[in-house]
Amino acid sequence: MKKFLTNNYPIICYVIISLFTELLGNLAIGFGLGINRPWLLFTLIGIGTSILFLIKNNIARFYTASSFLLIQGICCIFCIVLYEMTGTLFDFGMFNLRNDAMGILESIPLNFGFIFTYLTIFILFWIFGKRFLSKIDRPIKSRKHFYIPSVLLVVFMCLNVTTVTINNRKSSNSDYTTKLYADAEGNYKSLGMTANFVNELYRGLFFNEVELGDVDELQSFLYSDASNPTSNFGISEGNNVVTILVESLEWFSFVQDGSLYPNGHNGLTEDQLDYLFPNLRSFYNDSIVLNNFHAREKTDISENLSIIGSYPTNAYINYDFPNNEIPFSLPNILKVFDEDIVSTSYHNGFKNYYNRSKEHKSLGFDSFTGAEDLYKMGMTNWASKGHRNLDSEMIEAAKDEMFPTNSRFNTYIISITMHGMYYERENLKTWYEKIDSIDAIPESKDENHNNFRNYVAAVMEFDHALGLIIEDLTSKNLLDNTIITLFSDHNTYYQGLSNYVKDIYNYKNDNYTNLYRVPCLIRVPELEHQVIDKFTTTTDIVPTLLDLLGIKFYSNLYFGQSIFHETSSILYSRAYNIFLNEKVYFHSINKMLFQKSTLTNDDLISIESKAKTLLKKLEAIDKIFYHDFFSKDSYYQTFITNIKNINKS
Repeated sequence: MKKFLTNNYPIICYVIISLFTELLGNLAIGFGLGINRPWLLFTLIGIGTSILFLIKNNIARFYTASSFLLIQGICCIFCIVLYEMTGTLFDFGMFNLRNDAMGILESIPLNFGFIFTYLTIFILFWIFGKRFLSKIDRPIKSRKHFYIPSVLLVVFMCLNVTTVTINNRKSSNSDYTTKLYADAEGNYKSLGMTANFVNELYRGLFFNEVELGDVDELQSFLYSDASNPTSNFGISEGNNVVTILVESLEWFSFVQDGSLYPNGHNGLTEDQLDYLFPNLRSFYNDSIVLNNFHAREKTDISENLSIIGSYPTNAYINYDFPNNEIPFSLPNILKVFDEDIVSTSYHNGFKNYYNRSKEHKSLGFDSFTGAEDLYKMGMTNWASKGHRNLDSEMIEAAKDEMFPTNSRFNTYIISITMHGMYYERENLKTWYEKIDSIDAIPESKDENHNNFRNYVAAVMEFDHALGLIIEDLTSKNLLDNTIITLFSDHNTYYQGLSNYVKDIYNYKNDNYTNLYRVPCLIRVPELEHQVIDKFTTTTDIVPTLLDLLGIKFYSNLYFGQSIFHETSSILYSRAYNIFLNEKVYFHSINKMLFQKSTLTNDDLISIESKAKTLLKKLEAIDKIFYHDFFSKDSYYQTFITNIKNINKS
């Protein structure tokens, strides 16, 4: 036995270090040391071990084992960086986002604890392993030393494929409502980082299909539930629509509340806050305020949710379905009832980000204007200097196209100035000076504090842009017949700013879901300011606008509902595979990650019921997107006919 251990020490070290790397990776991002379902990981290590046993030369074994460990380490570092930067687990669809990701990153946060520990062990293996090589015997050459590893390699490869197949077929073929009770497939805690990576490759290549099933049954479901008008149904009929996705907007940027935002604004008076954020605070006082609005998605998904009202699983609309027919999107539905309405979209980032130049056409926009177009219209190219473009310059350059006076319009605006990372920027100098004029957020040696200062300066720039919008609409006599929705796509996860300001770092905080509570304000000319405290989310935006505009819709095509409806929604995150409302946060209802101390059994029953309803809709939405259901003319015309019929009365 001693001789066996000595002669095969590179293999033994490989197995030990490989397992340790996976456990260390989970520990580094707060998932703990354990892995719940390590079977796929064991098959991967088994394959590597079998290959090493097939190699008879210990020097070759050593270098091969080193290569395996290096690849595994790089995989874990990638997963850790992705998680710490965005809170997202790796999935196959992210390969489509690779160009966008590299285009928006200025710096990458590295977990030095993991890197230092991993590299220390790897270097020790390298140094002492090479020294030890000359002192051991070469393995005995015999047929059994070839046949046994060969058989093991085949066995482990078969087990590997079988394990992945069972995992993914079970997941893809099961009733969608089982998502509510099963652990999240691909969770690092469940599989480990390397195994998750491999599982996603398998799933994306071989198990990413959705069966269409019975078409009559699908159509029956889609058209079975027409929306019920609320008390505000049609109150803004015929109005223009402006929707503004405000990158990473947080309440703590322009609101002071020491109990909710202990590291936010402190000691400022209401007059000082009005001085720093005159337009946001004025807009707040003129709007319907969704005080319990939550967002837990990346920008592209939040954007689509606010235009379509739903989103498929295991895919990214912008890349996987950019040319789909989507007749139920807000721009397309508005055109059904007003063929002269002009729908346009704008973003002061580059046109190729998230494939918007293609995808926005299928959403029903007549045109999409990106940074390249805006530069020609007079916007400064700050991106070439390493800064975010300015939201105010986008508005100045395009306001006459955004808000025309000769036609009804539906305008969608995506801001960028407040996108992380939060460093001092040359083009925000005016706003730093305004901050310093009242000594609001003095510079500090605390990096988190300075990140907050830099973020607030960016918010002040958006505040200026909002002022330009209101000013232009007012001067054109359009403000009183325009609905303006202003919402945040997600919290400020970059550099952990949201965690810092809210002092929330883990599920133990009884206010944990406040981490994802962000602003949504809807200015309705016909309605006075009011605060709505029920739970709302991005999927409620489209149903709310349709309700205000007096357009009935088919509820099963949308995950949310009008904010004026008596019941509340529940959030299911495509990017994070999370169910969420203000009281719970979970992958599986059987194993809550977080539940508020005030959660009652009645609350839990209600949450479970809402989640089941949403998942039934999700199953239908998957079928629609994966099969481009409405590309068939008869199905498209059926939708148009039905949507017109329910709006005749």
